[in-house]
Parts: sequence; structure tokens; C-alpha cells
Amino acid sequence: MFGLKNHLVAGVSFDGAQTEFDGVSYIGGITPYSRVFVGPGVVIDEPGVNSPVRVAVSDAYLGVYATDTLELTSRLAVTLAGRFNAAQIDLTDQNGGDLTGNHSYTHFNPSAGLTYKLTPWLTAYGGYSEANRAPTPAELSCASPADSCSLANFFVGDPDLKQVVAHTWEAGLRGTFVPLDGTRLTYNVGLYRTTLDDDIAFVNSTTLDRAYFTNIGQTQRQGIDAGLQFKTSRLSAYVNYSYIDATYQSGFVEAAGSNPQADANGNITIRPGDRMPGVPANLVKLGVEYKVTDAWTVGTTLVAQSGTYLFGDEANLNPRLPSYYVLNLNTSYQVTPNLQLFGLVQNLTNEKYYTYGTFSPTTSVFLAQAPNATNPRSYSPAAPIGGFAGMRVTF
Repeated sequence: MFGLKNHLVAGVSFDGAQTEFDGVSYIGGITPYSRVFVGPGVVIDEPGVNSPVRVAVSDAYLGVYATDTLELTSRLAVTLAGRFNAAQIDLTDQNGGDLTGNHSYTHFNPSAGLTYKLTPWLTAYGGYSEANRAPTPAELSCASPADSCSLANFFVGDPDLKQVVAHTWEAGLRGTFVPLDGTRLTYNVGLYRTTLDDDIAFVNSTTLDRAYFTNIGQTQRQGIDAGLQFKTSRLSAYVNYSYIDATYQSGFVEAAGSNPQADANGNITIRPGDRMPGVPANLVKLGVEYKVTDAWTVGTTLVAQSGTYLFGDEANLNPRLPSYYVLNLNTSYQVTPNLQLFGLVQNLTNEKYYTYGTFSPTTSVFLAQAPNATNPRSYSPAAPIGGFAGMRVTF
């Protein structure tokens, strides 16, 4: 193109699905230890509270895209791209309820970037891009504060939601060089900022321990991604680090649910700059793998992350989950080109840590192991130390 080298890619994509969801609750009980359901099994049907659900979902996603990379010089290249997305999501309530609805979304996503080879081992890059996400059928079927959702009452309504549009700026350095014969060192460091318009969140309802999906305005994720990888014929090692500053940029008020820091009206107020729950500020991943022989390989990985705010604490009023690390070991032996024996030890130090946190009521359900519990903080514990061994066959 214009006498310059270029690489052009264009195409069309389509994804479609037909899904049916059924849900119903029964009156009964659960045995204390085996957790087996015991009848009588009478169907619960309380309109607006807990009713049987049967909904058919038809969704279709069409994309038309093109991207071109043009080498302006032997060192400088420019990339221009665009993608048009169209989504059609239709819900049909098989029981004649409020779940029926038809939703259409379209958006054009442009992007542009530059790469410049400063030296044979150092390349700088930067660019801007947009992306969009249509609401999912599950979000559309639970988007009303008047008809909030829980595991008990399933989907309840079909209000409209806006699509989420992301705007991303990024810049960084990357490269590969050979420090010694037979070795290779690859590195990257990048800065990014992504702003999401009309982000969708699952916020608490005024009905205790129920919630609904809604557009909450603008959110932002910005930070640093850095990585280093070293390879020889037998040794491979890497370290990756991410700093993530994930914050709300628009304020809103939601019901506090079981959050103990609720105000006098039973609400919490989220302000611009509050951190998003479940997103660690710091994340480190390390890994080493060594080929003892041509057939036998041993390795280890380490993952560590800082603590996160609990879901339901979007206002950052309570202590975070504790930081943690987890160490894993792995080994494999290639008996033949088609047969491999492997072993894996997960959480070698038997670290006690939690992968998720939220708030739960302490009075609505009898807690046999803690009948006088008053702390509503609920954690999801990770698995303890575990060992696995097996065989892989390829053919």
C-alpha cells in the first residue's frame, strides 16, 4: 500500500445460541450432615416473591471488522482498526410472566496504535481502543430494584439496560535479547487506563440479601503490567507483576444489605474514588521449570496478591480480606512420545486463605456450629494442601 509493506485482515463473525432456563423451589428440609433434601416437595409459588421460572433465550452477536498494519519505515509501524458489533437478545417467558423482552445493541469500536523499534532489543508502543459489551440475558432478567433477585426467586423481570463501552489508552516497552549464548530474556512493561461508561453492577436491593443489575455510571481500571521471562534449553523462569487501581468514578447509593456499616437509612454511599470489591491492587506470579533430563521435568509456581474489599462493601467501610500467597509444585515424566506421567501438589504450605468475601445474615438461618454468631462477614476458603497424580495419553 503506497509502496509500503502492510498487513490487512478483515472478516465477519457470528455467535448465536438458544437457551432455556427452568427454576423452581420446593418446601422441604436438608439433613444436618449429608445435606440431602427431604420432602414433602410442595412447589413454592408466591407471585413477585418466589415463583417457578421458565424462560427461553435467543441471542445473536454479529461482528464486522478490519485491521491494517502499515510499516511507515523499517522501525515505525501504524495500526488502524475498526469493528462494528450488533447484538440481539430476546427473552420469552414460557409461563406468561414479566421476563419477555427484546433488546438490540450496536456500536462501532475504533482503535489506533504505533510501534517504534528503538533498538533491535527494545520496542516502544502506544495506542487507543474502544470495546463494548451488551448486557447478558441474566443481567436483563434481573434489572429492577422493585423485583430483585436471589437464588430462591430466580429471574423476575426484563427492564432495559445500557451497553457498557470501554475506552483504553496504553503505552509501554517490550523486547527480547540474548544475554549469554543459548539463553533468551524477554521483558515487557506497560501502563494502561480503561474507563468504562455505563458499567453494570450487581447492587443490593432494599429487600434483605437480594440484589439486581443496574448501570452505575463510570468506572475506571488503571495500572501497570510488567513481566520478565528467562529461557535456556533446560531452564524456564518467569515473574509477572500487576498493579491495578480499580475505582468507581460515579457515586451512587445502594441498600447496605447485611453490611454492618449501614447508615441510619440502611444504605451505604459509594463515592468517586472508592475501590471496587474483589480486585487486588497487587498481584505477583512466579514460576520456574527445569528439565532434569530430556524426559523428566520439575517445576514450581507462586501466586501472591494483596487483600480485596468484600462484595457488598463498595463504599470501602470494612477491613479487606487478608493478603495471601499459594505455592504449587509440579512434575512430569514423558515415558513415550504419547504417554506422560504427572504429579501436582497444590498449596504446598497449606496456607489458609480466602478467594471471596461478602456479608451474610446471622439471624435468618440457624447456624448449628455458631448459634450466637453476630459477625456477618462471610469468606470462601480456598482448598488446603492437595496432591494429585495421573497419566496423559495423546494420539
